[in-house]
Amino acid sequence: MPYDVGADQLILPQLLRVIGQPLFTIMLSQHSTVGLSPKKTTDASGLSNTMRNRGGLIGIAMLSTMIDRSEQMHFSVLAEAITVNVTRT
Repeated sequence: MPYDVGADQLILPQLLRVIGQPLFTIMLSQHSTVGLSPKKTTDASGLSNTMRNRGGLIGIAMLSTMIDRSEQMHFSVLAEAITVNVTRT
């Protein structure tokens, strides 16, 4: 994302997310419990929420790992440039 992006350019994507995310999660939770007995409904709801949380944790861990590796790569490139310039002077 370029540095000159303003808040007015991000309003529409945020509004779409605010509207779409609850609609999706409500529909998903309804589909995971439809046609089950009341006892099984609570178990299915708990399992669905657990799996949703696990998926979020895995996604966050993967993104964190990618960012960390990218940071290490960029740091090593900068460190090589710094040591090359130090030996020239």
